[in-house]
Amino acid sequence: MKAIKVTLGGTVYHLVFNGAAMFDIEDKYESTTNLLDALQGRGRESFMALCDAVCILSEHGELARRALGYNSLDIPSADKIKAIITPADIFALRQAVVAAITVGFKRDVKSEEYIDLGLLELEQQKGKE
Repeated sequence: MKAIKVTLGGTVYHLVFNGAAMFDIEDKYESTTNLLDALQGRGRESFMALCDAVCILSEHGELARRALGYNSLDIPSADKIKAIITPADIFALRQAVVAAITVGFKRDVKSEEYIDLGLLELEQQKGKE
């Protein structure tokens, strides 16, 4: 599991962007891109989008931790997130949300089945000469 750790109000939360988080974000914002665009603003709407994102990603982070056998921790509500985020937290949280989404979209393909078709074709051509 790839998670971004953040500390809010003295509590550590794990932000995870997995498939379920992606669909929760799409249900609310129609796309991840729309959420990221909403985070770029400076007003109340941007703050609310940040709170939503932290809430969604921390919920899925905690659910993923539990699925992996870790001890259960708090899943914060949107109201709790709104109450504990300080103005000083906003910039770092925006970065953490973007980092969690970026990490979630990265692929780690570790397969011994990987075949470089171009190299295979080149080796076959050399064998014919």
